[in-house]
Amino acid sequence: MKILFSAVSRFDPISNNKGVCNDGALLHIVRFYKPDYIYLLITTEMAKKNKAAHCEKAIKNIHAKCKIEIIPLDCSEVHLLDNLAPMQELFLDVYKGIDHKKDKMYINLTSGTPQMQAVLGMLATEYNKTVGIQVSTPKKGENTTTSNNIPETIDELLAENQDNVLDVSKKEGWRCSEQKLKLMRRYSIAPKIVELVKGFNYNEALNVYNDNKELFVENMGILLEHADLRLKLLIDDARKKVKDIEELKSFSKPLYAGDNNLDMLYEFLMVMEIDQKKEKLSEFILKLTPALYETAKCYLDKLFPLSKFCEEDDSKVLVIREKLEKASPEILKKLDETYRGKAISKAEKSDEEGLEKAKQAIFNDRSWLSSENAIEILGFLPAGIAPVEHTAKGSHDRLLKKLKDLRNVETTNRNKAAHIITNTTDENLKNKKFKKGSIDIMKNMRDAFEMSIRKQKNDGSAYEGNVYENINEKIFALAKIVPDDINK
Repeated sequence: MKILFSAVSRFDPISNNKGVCNDGALLHIVRFYKPDYIYLLITTEMAKKNKAAHCEKAIKNIHAKCKIEIIPLDCSEVHLLDNLAPMQELFLDVYKGIDHKKDKMYINLTSGTPQMQAVLGMLATEYNKTVGIQVSTPKKGENTTTSNNIPETIDELLAENQDNVLDVSKKEGWRCSEQKLKLMRRYSIAPKIVELVKGFNYNEALNVYNDNKELFVENMGILLEHADLRLKLLIDDARKKVKDIEELKSFSKPLYAGDNNLDMLYEFLMVMEIDQKKEKLSEFILKLTPALYETAKCYLDKLFPLSKFCEEDDSKVLVIREKLEKASPEILKKLDETYRGKAISKAEKSDEEGLEKAKQAIFNDRSWLSSENAIEILGFLPAGIAPVEHTAKGSHDRLLKKLKDLRNVETTNRNKAAHIITNTTDENLKNKKFKKGSIDIMKNMRDAFEMSIRKQKNDGSAYEGNVYENINEKIFALAKIVPDDINK
């Protein structure tokens, strides 16, 4: 279905230019485009001149099947742009009710006051499912004041209209010009996408891109899809999007090839860092638990392989007392002492029976490996058990301190973020033991990760920056490229 949205001017439906009568812009569009439905905006002034009835009669005279809906524009002083805000609301009511996959919507850019034409032009620019139509006069110049000497009534104007003899099939006397306004729209849309990407709001940016695909190069949309999937940790899907595109395939390479767990942890840390940058601190703190656990587990496995004292059950890693006793009786003894001390501390306020029972507590067999007990085991490692690269210049002790600091932050803040309706801020993240905010927490987490793996990324660099910054820079560059076929 073809739909026309149009204002009405004093030259509609037929212009009387010094005694020469021709189609006004509205009627000329109807004559050549044969819209199925027309929405006519009638101002108070035009209503007084009975323009609605005149336009209906003229339209039906050349296109009887057309349906017409009159929309009153109830505002005075239509020569003032500020008074024309209702035009957009009336337009949106129409625009939202259209099936844009099946219907085509045209906007008459020529009828109405110059201010109304400006608003209609902005609407045609803003809403990409429309086509703006500009209509020139027969002499390709301005309309002049209507003569008072000949045809006055609508019937007389219709009879004298010289465009009645035009052969529409041959586009004889065609004065319409489709203004796609794509470049103008592009200058409006591109900054919106850039601002969304700056804030790492890839899904929203992708939605804007998808509504305006013809304005940008295809690779920009593909990279937005990649970033959106990657931020959702759908890493394999994200890499498939770009792996076969020469310009983008560098973003498909695993940063730690050959170690899926390490690669996924790195991706997770980058998403965690995005939460920190976006000040989504509740989500940031909740991510600290798996990030800390995986980092501590990775480091512990390098120094004291988990296979020596653990078993896997589904996705859980369980500590087996019998295996740990064989691998290191000293560590098991210290674990028992630590957990006995914790049990006694909790039981001190209970009855004597509870205290006696606590004094017999030991580390439970088949306990889940957690960041807490992984860090404790790291602290109990006998001298000489850690590889030289980890113990040189006290790096093991520095890493252990970072892990303990992060564990302190986690235990202090995670339960509040997970179970209490609260506004997590940098100020309330700080505590007596760790008097720093989210930036410092993230830095400690990055440092702990890098120190724990002692391994460089595939590009030869250590953990510095964030790949999303590189993705953003590429999107910004692609946003500046104007497609060759933009005006086709």
